[in-house]
Amino acid sequence: DLGAGEAEVRGIGGLTVRRDGRERRYPAGTRLPLAELLEEIGGTAGPDADPGPAAGVAPTGEQAGFWDEVHRLDARFHEALERGDARAAVESLLDLDRRVAAEPDEAARAEAREVLREAIVLLGAEVLRRPPSAEACLAPLVEALVAARERYRKDRRWAEADAIRDALAGAGVTVEDTPEGPRWRLS
Repeated sequence: DLGAGEAEVRGIGGLTVRRDGRERRYPAGTRLPLAELLEEIGGTAGPDADPGPAAGVAPTGEQAGFWDEVHRLDARFHEALERGDARAAVESLLDLDRRVAAEPDEAARAEAREVLREAIVLLGAEVLRRPPSAEACLAPLVEALVAARERYRKDRRWAEADAIRDALAGAGVTVEDTPEGPRWRLS
């Protein structure tokens, strides 16, 4: 509310401000002066701004440990995804799910589920970005090489045709010559 000079955190999750190596969490429902929020994010609130009372201070004790673990598992997921390690990414999500489910604090559990949901959406987007199979990924390259091999065979350039076949075989691609033409498959 700009008129009142206040901000309210809405939604299932919350607002986390990270700056200069520290983190401050404002859970959903928190109301705070805009001046305080601007100061927290490094903006300017003006010389006469009242910073207001501290609100939404980062959790301590058990809650801090919970959030440290949530952030660690989320980071592990992102690192695995960047490496293309699907097994480690899924393992991280399952570990995160187990940790969230075991959290006794309902509000923290609800917020952490949002972290888990975001990671699941990211995993889904990554899956959609990739080809549906190794064959689909390799098809343009292999089909071009098989076509070149066929041209060499028609020109009776057996050494070149055999070199292409051998190179494909070395990459795990079997080329079969049939009456209908060449076919290929992954070995």
